[in-house]
Amino acid sequence: MPHITNLIVDWSKDNLLAVALKDTVYLWNASSGSIKRLAQTDDDDNIVTSVSFTADGSYVSIGTTLAEVQIWDVEAERQVRSMSGHMARVSALSWNSHLVSSGGRDSLIINHDIRVARHTVSLMEHHTQARTLPSSFLQRLFPPFFPVILLTLTSRRSVGCVGRPMGASWLRVAMTIC
Repeated sequence: MPHITNLIVDWSKDNLLAVALKDTVYLWNASSGSIKRLAQTDDDDNIVTSVSFTADGSYVSIGTTLAEVQIWDVEAERQVRSMSGHMARVSALSWNSHLVSSGGRDSLIINHDIRVARHTVSLMEHHTQARTLPSSFLQRLFPPFFPVILLTLTSRRSVGCVGRPMGASWLRVAMTIC
């Protein structure tokens, strides 16, 4: 049996598990046992590196090795948005309402507002890549206008926050699955 070192999954409130395997995201319904393919990248070299459901489970965000953040409608099973901004793989995603935060190997954390064309709301730079498994219960610790992304513990400097105070505090923790 192969040893799994990186398991890319997220669980929705509707008992759906999003599982990323190479270039494909599958949805497993834990209640019925059914499995369906939600998304597949256009390029075999574009591997899915992160997934995250919205709080209501209606959308899932997907990060890829080619630095893309995709938004998928779970019920319609279709991509509704694609956002750029990273220069390397997107390894962390976390939702707060209509905002999705993405962290990448390029050491950037980008907060995207999916409702508007110019989606970048704020940008932060870290000294190491952002790696995460978001924990939705911790989002309750923050006001609704702050997206939460859990990171490895590292120092950071703000490089620009539109509509946010400079030096806004961020919770940073490390979590590893073996």
